[in-house]
Amino acid sequence: GFSRNLGAKEDISLNGRGPVYYSRGSDIDYIFRVSPRIVRSIRNMSLGIETEYTAAAYAESYDTMGRPESSQLTANLRILLFAFYRF
Repeated sequence: GFSRNLGAKEDISLNGRGPVYYSRGSDIDYIFRVSPRIVRSIRNMSLGIETEYTAAAYAESYDTMGRPESSQLTANLRILLFAFYRF
């Protein structure tokens, strides 16, 4: 998945004091996640492995439309092993 902060349609500055707006995750320029999974089933048992790579670019500054001007990428890699037994 991929998501990007595109900012506002209009200037969001208020009386020249800088951007004034309220949002969730407004400091994120973009974020993406890749999560492949391999599962092997034998009768009632399933074994698998999944990796998840998530990266987010956090903004350091914004323009007057609320769009991030510079950002720094932060990433995380997670590996998950799982077993299911159905009875």
